[in-house]
Amino acid sequence: PRPAAATPPRPSGAPRDARGTIVVIGATGQVGSKVARSLHGEGRELRAITHRAQARPPLPGIHLTHADLTDPDAARRALQGAHAVYLTPPEQGANPLELEQRVAENVLRAADEAQVAHIVMHTALHAEHEATGVPLLDAKRAIEIRAHELDVPVTLLRPGLFLEPLLRAGYQGRRDVISLPFEAGHPVGVVATRDVARAAVALLEQPASQRRAFDLHQPGGLSGEGLARILSQVYERPVAYQPVTGDLGPTVARLGKGPQEAALYAALLRYASEHAYVGEPEEILRAVDGFAYTPLERVLHEDIAPPRHATWRIEPAQA
Repeated sequence: PRPAAATPPRPSGAPRDARGTIVVIGATGQVGSKVARSLHGEGRELRAITHRAQARPPLPGIHLTHADLTDPDAARRALQGAHAVYLTPPEQGANPLELEQRVAENVLRAADEAQVAHIVMHTALHAEHEATGVPLLDAKRAIEIRAHELDVPVTLLRPGLFLEPLLRAGYQGRRDVISLPFEAGHPVGVVATRDVARAAVALLEQPASQRRAFDLHQPGGLSGEGLARILSQVYERPVAYQPVTGDLGPTVARLGKGPQEAALYAALLRYASEHAYVGEPEEILRAVDGFAYTPLERVLHEDIAPPRHATWRIEPAQA
């Protein structure tokens, strides 16, 4: 694998972005790819980093560098000369949480050494809670604690459950039923990936301040019956909600994740079904001028709605 390196030379005469280079760690992920595309579209000086050896750039024209950020030296090279960093650590492989912890530790230490102006990173809703018993949340709490030890300003984004994979998990092959492991009227924090990316980009553009954190999800949460109602409106046919009971294996298998990752997400879904998995999503509205959560009807229409008269099919996640 190639080590992380500085952004390749610009064409002759191309101006350097006076605002400085933004390093996007996780630039081929579901949120990081949107962050990279948005920054590229704004003409920002961008260094896109991925852990995936065979990954493709999120857009033509974006130079993508593979880096093994479990190596502290690779992390230092990746952040050399950076002005700001967007970080979403990878969760994959035989031990997803160990990988996430190692990458986060190396990137955070490298950012501290380089004295970057700002880090924006995303963890998860309720990651600030102590001892939830959910490995995914407890691991992200440890990363948050480490981030707060830095001298560099850090902004934490705590998204709820992502709408797009939640729909993949809830689709069971029938066009008229959505099934998730929540009681019909139980609200959970749900957010579109586009909104997490929009928040990240907006906060990267703001002057940094120490230790900010924002919950991200549709205000009030979304229940299973509420989701079915929205699907019915968008697809112009009745869609019913049916809670999943018992084994969550088939539900998380539809996320296209490996067995270790699937077990982690099954535990998170169980937690969300048993607790009020919502936060304070209005804070971001006050912090970022003009920010608003995208109506879920619009997300479904523009991002994942099928042809009006076709069988509903949510495609599996891409590796």
